[in-house]
Amino acid sequence: MLNLFKGLYLLASLVIVAAKRKTITQDEMMENIKHLTKTCCSPGDVILAGLFPLHDYHREVMCAQLLELNYLQRVEAFIWAINQINKNSKIFPNIRIGYFILDTCSNPSVTLGQAFTMYKYFKFTNISKISDNTIRSCLQDSNRAVSPFAVIGPEFSDSSIQAAMALTIFANIPMISLSTSDELSNNLRYPAFFRIVSPSRFQAQAIIDILLYFNWTYINLVYSKESYGQSGFNYLSANLPNHNICLAEIVGISPDDNIAAYLNGIYRINRQVKSRVTILFATSFVAKSLFKHVKDNNINLDQTWLISEGWANSLSEVLRYKEILRGLITIQSYSVSVPEFTEYFSKLSMKSSNPWVRESINYHGNCNGNRTCLDMTTLRDLPNFENDSYSSIVIDSVYTAVFALQSLFSKHCKTLPCNFNNFATSFKSYTSIVDALYRTNFTGLTGQINFDDVGDPRGKYIIRNLRRSLNEYEMVTVGTWFHNKKPSLSIKINDIQWNTKITGIPLAICSKNCPPQMYTRFLQPKCCWECFKCHSNQIFKSNNTVCEDCHPAFKPDNSNTKCEKIEPLYIQWNSLISVCLGGFSVIGCIVSVLVTVLFFINSDKHLIRACSRELCYIMLCGITVSHLLVFTLLGKPSLITCWLNRFCFPLSGTLVYAPLAIKSNRIYRIFSLGKKSTRKPRFISSRTQIGIAFLFIIIQFFICLIWSFEYPPDAVYTYPVPNNVVILACKSPLSPTIVPLCYNLLLILVCVYYAFLSRYFPDNYNESKFIFLSVCTTLSLWVGFIPTLLMINQVYFKAVVEAIAVMFVGMVTLGFLFISKLYAIYYLNEDRIKICLTNEKNDKVVVSERRSNNINAIQENHLPEVTKEQETEFINIQNHGN
Repeated sequence: MLNLFKGLYLLASLVIVAAKRKTITQDEMMENIKHLTKTCCSPGDVILAGLFPLHDYHREVMCAQLLELNYLQRVEAFIWAINQINKNSKIFPNIRIGYFILDTCSNPSVTLGQAFTMYKYFKFTNISKISDNTIRSCLQDSNRAVSPFAVIGPEFSDSSIQAAMALTIFANIPMISLSTSDELSNNLRYPAFFRIVSPSRFQAQAIIDILLYFNWTYINLVYSKESYGQSGFNYLSANLPNHNICLAEIVGISPDDNIAAYLNGIYRINRQVKSRVTILFATSFVAKSLFKHVKDNNINLDQTWLISEGWANSLSEVLRYKEILRGLITIQSYSVSVPEFTEYFSKLSMKSSNPWVRESINYHGNCNGNRTCLDMTTLRDLPNFENDSYSSIVIDSVYTAVFALQSLFSKHCKTLPCNFNNFATSFKSYTSIVDALYRTNFTGLTGQINFDDVGDPRGKYIIRNLRRSLNEYEMVTVGTWFHNKKPSLSIKINDIQWNTKITGIPLAICSKNCPPQMYTRFLQPKCCWECFKCHSNQIFKSNNTVCEDCHPAFKPDNSNTKCEKIEPLYIQWNSLISVCLGGFSVIGCIVSVLVTVLFFINSDKHLIRACSRELCYIMLCGITVSHLLVFTLLGKPSLITCWLNRFCFPLSGTLVYAPLAIKSNRIYRIFSLGKKSTRKPRFISSRTQIGIAFLFIIIQFFICLIWSFEYPPDAVYTYPVPNNVVILACKSPLSPTIVPLCYNLLLILVCVYYAFLSRYFPDNYNESKFIFLSVCTTLSLWVGFIPTLLMINQVYFKAVVEAIAVMFVGMVTLGFLFISKLYAIYYLNEDRIKICLTNEKNDKVVVSERRSNNINAIQENHLPEVTKEQETEFINIQNHGN
């Protein structure tokens, strides 16, 4: 009955293929059935089954031509390992392990049918009930149970999924697979599934680590649309963005796709000029079809291939497309060569009991049924013979299953006699053999063999490179990748030979790093960007993707990643302008103090008494302040210096011009009133004059005070060139500066006015002329100073201009009004000075005349005559005022 079920299933599979192909001949159908029913088996007390792909799958033929010899090697490695175990009496004394092998034809549907074939040997334990003569003759002992205790294989993920569903769920037979799909890590769905090779997620992580190692951030991906390729694609697409790696082009190909789908994918990859690295995560069938179409259509595919272990395990397969694949890097499950097995395999001939060995010699040896050819040929003589290190993984898989069974046998021997009849029921327990497999831990050919809680091993891979040595191509191991507690990648980069079209490591980047002073604006995908220059006052933020302004008092550092403070500029005392102005100021202060002392010493001199000495002292005080003010104007600005500058700058002028205006007015009124009467003018006494002077000074003080409350003075930073220059200066708004200056200008105009009216006074009193010269010079200075002050935008230079102006005014006033008098006192004979004196005792007028070469201009002035009465009146008033 089971044979009937199997026959119906196979017939249905062939009908499906025929429907895709439209037509299928009777001979082809019979050939397919022949391949599907071919078995290789050996009797034993217990059976270890194997499902291996030996024939290729084609869209139109279910079981097409034979695969490469390396697939046959894995079958023979399975048989060789069992034979080695049977020879070792220490493992299973008095128990023989048999095997039963079926071909999956690299097809999931065929695999499912072959799995059900395994199932019948679990259900029918009596050989006599098996109608297949080949199988019955293979399993000769009809008195023993022949159900498989485990299944090794299949190799392809889609086939493993079908087999796992049939064997582990329905038949409760554990399965140790050679496939890597992450879907099979679901132990709830596949509770008895194990594998020696690492799952695809480790393989995908190894690929990511290789991309990071070579700084490949913009790559193409080709994957097969089935379980193996899809699981790799899912892992890569989910994790590549976490490492800033982008997929330039994604091509998914189904095994059933036509030529147009393959060519379209090839065209999409080839147009990506910025990405010259392509990941191939696909099954053997899809990979071979892809490169076949590239070769057949003579497409120049300038790519470096990073290929998963789904293909490129066989050098003979790769060499078919060596010009396309030269320089490829492939990841393969960690495996080693087994010399004893290689020697055994190379000697196999037509005498082998394995039907696929005989078929391979006939097919790969091109014997075409020639008996002489067949008898004389061994596998070593075949042109595509090569050592397949992957066989070591198959050997470890066999030992894993056997050691699990041995652990059950050892446990049984502790309670029951060690014979097979008592033990036969022990391994039938599904949970017993599964638990034993989870506990398996031994050192195999490929390293330590054990499983995690979902039946997966740790990640172990070797990295190989296709390179050309002289006229031969070879696959060379250039690195390893292990996953213990964390991934560990090791690559011998100098051993890698790249594609001949590429010099050095191939590039796979969308955009190069932006140079300094440039920021990155990401495009889609984010591995691509454009570079834009940041302004000179900006730094990089958010991983160089945004330009951010620095505060005007800061500037970017050399790396353009942070803002550093700019040292503020202010007038330094070691600068030339400070040294010059400071020197003149010191001289002016000394002269002012000296003049004050000399005026005090000579205060009883008639020349000093006649010039209103009390007002002169106030003026000398203002001149001294104006010279001292240079030091606060040129010093480092601070709150104190700024307050002093705000008040002292206008007050120093007021201290000079308020007394001078009062003195000019006094002279004018004395001479003017003398023409009309002999009555003494009002408000000309010294106290009155000093009081009026201080009134003018207090007015200026309150003007400064009011504006200071409105605009408090302070040291502030100004930025004439932001992020380049910072100037520390006193805050100088326009109103607090102009209003006090206008007040002083008003006083100067008063002086000019009265000095102008007094210009024709007699030459025996010539101080009004000196006043006129002083205020006119000062007025000329202020006419030029005020516009200059208003036009200067940089407060740095305003302080210099103010210092020059205030010092110049002090020097002019000092020279015209004071030094000239001291010169007359000390260098001219008093008996030759024409001045009006009074005798306080008898009120007589004495007129003295003084001629000097130094005052020829004054003596030669043609001034109107003044009557003796006017001269007498002026002297009486002057003596009274002093």
